[in-house]
Amino acid sequence: MYEVNLASSIISAIALVCVFVQSFILLRQFIKNSKKTKADSDWQKLNVSFAAVREYRIIIKEITSDPTLPDKLEKLSCANTEYEQVKAERIKAETFSQTLSEKDKELSDKKDSLLNSILHNSVQEALFFELINFFESIGNGLEEDYYNLHIIKNHLKGPLIKTFNAAKGYINSKNTEKNSPSAFKYFRKYAKIWGNEDNNTEVPHNDN
Repeated sequence: MYEVNLASSIISAIALVCVFVQSFILLRQFIKNSKKTKADSDWQKLNVSFAAVREYRIIIKEITSDPTLPDKLEKLSCANTEYEQVKAERIKAETFSQTLSEKDKELSDKKDSLLNSILHNSVQEALFFELINFFESIGNGLEEDYYNLHIIKNHLKGPLIKTFNAAKGYINSKNTEKNSPSAFKYFRKYAKIWGNEDNNTEVPHNDN
């Protein structure tokens, strides 16, 4: 009886060892496959990120081929930034300031005029839309973990913030017209996050 129990115990022990070995082999294979999958995923992210950078350069080449659009976008970005600064000063002022009020209106008219000059030119309007839609897609891709963040941020952070500064008036108008604060939400989100990382470039939370 004792010998039977001993044999049974040995067989059970061998079976457990076999199960353990098999489990260990499967675990190693799983880890190996996981590493390979992650490596493939990282490689794919690098490829699509550099493809996005190349796409941006193509868009910029189209924009710079226009004789006046680059200058308009630069002036519009500066006008919007200056307008936000004057608006903030006017709000903080304890008493009404005629000078700040007049400057506020002057800059408001200037940025509206620059934006309208782009939107009333069919070629420039198309390029403008192509640029802001591109950055919305970049933001969306970052949210979905589709891109390599380091590559995108290293190459496109500055252009994204600058483009948003130029486009914020248009984006806000679309939000108001459609009663949808989510319009260009990813573009807005990363302009705000990355802008606030730089003390010299601030993107207000409420861009009215």
